[in-house]
Amino acid sequence: MSQTLEYIDRRTGQKKTLVMKDLVFIKWRTGEPAKNSSYDTHLYKLCDEANIKRFCMHALRHTYATRAIESGMQPKVLQQLLGHASIKTTMDRCVHVTEDSLNNAVMQFEKHFR
Repeated sequence: MSQTLEYIDRRTGQKKTLVMKDLVFIKWRTGEPAKNSSYDTHLYKLCDEANIKRFCMHALRHTYATRAIESGMQPKVLQQLLGHASIKTTMDRCVHVTEDSLNNAVMQFEKHFR
């Protein structure tokens, strides 16, 4: 995870270095960070072809956060994985309450008091 990637910036011609642990998506030809918009455009096309409601790549980050908490991941661990300075950002902005988690909480409560 701490590997570095050296590349030549096409605009400036300067040699640059990226720390791989800081990246999720890179352009394979240049090694530069990829723009979200290029992935979103492709994702929208896939959504249209599948006849499902469009969503952006960032929504996948929120889905990951929500499912991680639902599966029992410790909030502080998730905070570190997402790179947030504050646990409040992680829990208030990225983790969402799903219908399934609400139903499971009610069933768990009922089971406890039977």
